[in-house]
Amino acid sequence: AGLLVWAGLAFGAGEWTRLGPWNIFDDVANKGEAGTLACAASPPAHPNVIYAGGQNNGASSGVIKTVDGGVSWARKSEGLWDTNVLATWVHPDDPTGNHVLCGTHSGIYESTDGAESWVFRNETKAFGNVMSFRTGTIGGTPYILANSGNGILTQPASGGLWQRIASPGGIAPNAHLSLVETDGVTEVVTCIGGWGGGSLYYARIDTPSNATWTGPITTANQTFTSWDFFPGESAIWARCKTPTSCDPDITVLGKFPTLEGCQEAVNKTAALDGSAVAWYTYQHNVGSLGAYAGMCYVGSTFVFSPTAQQNVDSGRAPGVFPGVPIDCANAAVDPKDRNHFLYSKGGEYRAWESYDAGKTVNMIVNATAAAYFVMIDSQGWYFTATQAGAFVSSDRGATWNALHVIMHERSGQIMDRVPHDYQRIVPDFRGDGIAFPSDQGLHILNRSSTTFQLTSAVGDMKNAIALSALIAPNKNGSRNLVVNMWDWDVCASFDDGATWAGWTPTEKAPGNCGEGGGGQGMGASGNLIMFHHQHWWQSSDGGHNFLCGELPGTAGAFDYVRIKGSRTEPNGTCFAVLNAPAPAALALPRAASASALASAGTARGRSDSAASAARIGDEPDCRAKSASVSDAWCQQNCPAVCPPALCSCDDDDDDDGGYTGHNYRPDAADGKDPSDGDHDMDPKDMDPYAKGPGYTPGIQNGVSGNVNFLMVSHDFGANWSWTALPSDFQAGWLVCDPLDPTTLYGLSSSCLRVSHDQGGSWSGCNAGAGLKGTFTKLLVKDAATLFLLRSGQVPLRSQDGGKTWTELTAAAPLFRYGATFDGSLSWSGKTLVLSGFDGSAVGRGARGTSVWKSADDGESFTDETGDVITNSPGPGMWFESDFYFVTRGEGVMVKRGFEL
Repeated sequence: AGLLVWAGLAFGAGEWTRLGPWNIFDDVANKGEAGTLACAASPPAHPNVIYAGGQNNGASSGVIKTVDGGVSWARKSEGLWDTNVLATWVHPDDPTGNHVLCGTHSGIYESTDGAESWVFRNETKAFGNVMSFRTGTIGGTPYILANSGNGILTQPASGGLWQRIASPGGIAPNAHLSLVETDGVTEVVTCIGGWGGGSLYYARIDTPSNATWTGPITTANQTFTSWDFFPGESAIWARCKTPTSCDPDITVLGKFPTLEGCQEAVNKTAALDGSAVAWYTYQHNVGSLGAYAGMCYVGSTFVFSPTAQQNVDSGRAPGVFPGVPIDCANAAVDPKDRNHFLYSKGGEYRAWESYDAGKTVNMIVNATAAAYFVMIDSQGWYFTATQAGAFVSSDRGATWNALHVIMHERSGQIMDRVPHDYQRIVPDFRGDGIAFPSDQGLHILNRSSTTFQLTSAVGDMKNAIALSALIAPNKNGSRNLVVNMWDWDVCASFDDGATWAGWTPTEKAPGNCGEGGGGQGMGASGNLIMFHHQHWWQSSDGGHNFLCGELPGTAGAFDYVRIKGSRTEPNGTCFAVLNAPAPAALALPRAASASALASAGTARGRSDSAASAARIGDEPDCRAKSASVSDAWCQQNCPAVCPPALCSCDDDDDDDGGYTGHNYRPDAADGKDPSDGDHDMDPKDMDPYAKGPGYTPGIQNGVSGNVNFLMVSHDFGANWSWTALPSDFQAGWLVCDPLDPTTLYGLSSSCLRVSHDQGGSWSGCNAGAGLKGTFTKLLVKDAATLFLLRSGQVPLRSQDGGKTWTELTAAAPLFRYGATFDGSLSWSGKTLVLSGFDGSAVGRGARGTSVWKSADDGESFTDETGDVITNSPGPGMWFESDFYFVTRGEGVMVKRGFEL
């Protein structure tokens, strides 16, 4: 095909096949789990119609729609340029459910044809994040209200322009609008200040552009006539940097073996000066509290706001305690009582309540499970939700029950899941219903369930945040797919995406990878490689069994040498770039024994036959045990390379303090036992501003102060050695000539060099005519034909082995606005693909992601973007003539026969 100029590029040039991962846990009725959602909406008159979308951790799913209650889902994003979706909402003026609003990071979109097409409301482009929609009344007129990052938005329900009411501060993008109408007056109750904690405000909506804000809401002064005891509460939380260094109003009384000993010391201190002690905290003498064990503290300031903590007790002295501003992260007002609201505190994950508009507040003591999102529905039921699960109370907080997601795996196992990365509690779903969007899909409250089982609406949803596609053939004539994920552990399909059952109990899965990472296959050999943090994983049987090794830093930029006569099949020699501290990297052993690696693979894989077990938090928490190292050193270097005598690490979600302890078990956390993971929280995963694993093609920035090493393996990546790259050539990208096993290219952002002795020595920087710019990635077709991708500029091509370079002018329209794109070559080298995202497109009202293909070395391109809608594309991977496209929001997709 000839050159397609920008104006002539047609969206919809061929559809892609979405492979998932989907139906994770391999439920027999396709009621497993999928990718991240932030919102959902459904009209009461047509409950099988549901609109949903996601954006957490950089996901970009666009709007998806089902008309059969969540069995099958379709993408509905024509005209929706910002596909990082925060809110979907069905307008009440259309009982058929065809009038839909969508909130995004760039404003509001509207559809009147059931999401078949969308129109951007231009007046909202400066309103910031639009998170949710509700109905209210202003001056006797029905209105639609929405919350944005910087205010409350209003529009007459009958139609018209949107207006904004400025808020006194920021509103977090995971806050669902909470309002109450009293005698025709609508009030909003919200937290101002951000997702991690802020102040509580009431806003009385006076006009479409003005509100009376009352706040920060402060509790009334309280007088207590006797001591009160608060078990499981700490008043020194985040107020003591070390066991003996605390805020000025805190006095350290010392270490005591018992609570009674601490209380006796407190009484003696209070007897000296009756006004000197306002409260005390005792850290019980247990090992889990480390150096704080047995420590006793008193506070002299009459402010008492304890935080829940195991093995810690506190007491509050008699006296007058002044009112304090309510610290809230998420709030929900009772839709039938403006004085009654629930809220959660920033960083505490407990539910609090007030019945008098904030004059007095009380922790809901029976809501012991972690709480961040809170909600009171129209029937007076209470709801809380976090990573630890969703919970409900139908008796105003007196008793609580965990809400369960039940899956029946094809293997015969029944999976009972409470924990999910819940992203919101959605009221008004199907009228007075409640929906729970999460990083694992969509589930709906079933009020009639006596077992508190949620109804799954996941179905064939294919909206995962996929980070890689490691592809290998299998004996059944199909392909194995191993996919690194975000919000999930590594997933596996052994039938090219048809099902995602994962590994069997006897296989050595890479389960200790957790969320994140990436890798690739090596032709059709069945050899796979994966890197994440300070580990590598290698499989020689198509991904059924993995070995695991440790590194002193992070690795990537992998490529391998081909056997003679093949452009794709490996001869065993592989290369990668290691970024690590120089002294540690040179002093450490290069690989573990095969038996040790196999043992690690077994111990860190599946648990209790769970299919591809999910881990909610993947970052190890490492602390120093020896004075010879610091916490920072342990956090950077462990658990990969540090002796157990120096550091202790907890890399899982069971809070047991051990790196080699039990991994997070999704079927163990039931919302009842704090010791099995119910209360484990990873604040990073709650952060609605988190960008997640954004994909940067080609060269990656290393850790400041580290150096780059050339890693070499001669056994397909099972064992590695490494040597430092020259100080004047810190290559971040490596490419093997597919036709010459003696040629290895190295690329930094400003220099292209070549080695003919496996990196033992390097040429000088290529000085070919026309070579300029900031380099990101090199593609090698053969010794003569090279493609060099650049940051924000049109790629260069050389047809004489690097002596001269010219721009691929046919690709110029992709780079008109300064975007940086990825690139890949087919196995044959005959097809070049440029793919990526132009971040300026959303503001211009255009689709941002593009996939362009050239069959003539870049002389001309055709647009193969087709029905791709995500704004978070990842790498492209070839297998034979098929092209797999990895995305964050649409999972892994493929075009078969992409090279004809």
